[in-house]
Amino acid sequence: MLPLLPLFCMFSSAALADWPVADDWIPLTAEGERLTDPVFDVLGPERTDILGDDTLAAGAWYIDGDALYLRMRLNGDPCTERNTDSECTRTSTDAWGVLMSVDGDDRDYEAALVLIEAGNRIALVDNVSGAGWEQPWRRDVDTWDPFPAFSTYARVQNAATAIEGVGDWLLDLQVPLSELEMVIGTDYTDTLRVALVTDREDGGDPGGEDQAFNTDLAGGDSLAGALSDALGVDEDGDGLNVGEEDELGTAPDDADTDDDGLDDLEERVLGSNPRLCDSDG
Repeated sequence: MLPLLPLFCMFSSAALADWPVADDWIPLTAEGERLTDPVFDVLGPERTDILGDDTLAAGAWYIDGDALYLRMRLNGDPCTERNTDSECTRTSTDAWGVLMSVDGDDRDYEAALVLIEAGNRIALVDNVSGAGWEQPWRRDVDTWDPFPAFSTYARVQNAATAIEGVGDWLLDLQVPLSELEMVIGTDYTDTLRVALVTDREDGGDPGGEDQAFNTDLAGGDSLAGALSDALGVDEDGDGLNVGEEDELGTAPDDADTDDDGLDDLEERVLGSNPRLCDSDG
């Protein structure tokens, strides 16, 4: 197995944007249906068991002008320490990650967002080796400075729901778009696909424990079997992502919401109202 030759993007310790509200999260899909994963399809602890069904997706996402937000649903609580406000401040020494593919090749991934080091470090890893997909997200203590991920770029919540009688937990991660686009570029609005993965060792192989949408114990044997459908980051191609459309109140599936001959992004730049037919283009 070839080692991963990583480019590590360490994020500022200042808090990013607010987390999306419950209704903003968009379920991940695979083959046109909500992303699913069976309960108890792992050999390790429940906190590494991704789960989801056709009602409660195994993962979700959202994007706005600041960050990409990613969520995975877990069978067990990954948190080991909480502050006085009951907010998670430390996890177990397992690993959770989101592999990202943007080039249309299902055999490997271009980047991974990983939570490791007992929740103290979150990093965006560039898979520059490009050889295969089972690359270790190997840590390098000389390169990765300790980083307090929780309360800034990661959080854990009790979902207060259950699948097959099993209560579930939500692990949310966020990455600044400025950092993400340094790794995967800016041409990802209709090609970005993700795979939710876990491992019992934070220096191990991505997906060594579980991969959403794969049913084999200890993970599947191909990245293609774990990848979601492409995220509809900019479904109508007007240059505005989902969150920016929400902020403007424009239609995410209509590049020219008010049908005045100017697309929604052009109207935002001009300062006109993209929801009123007030210009003729």
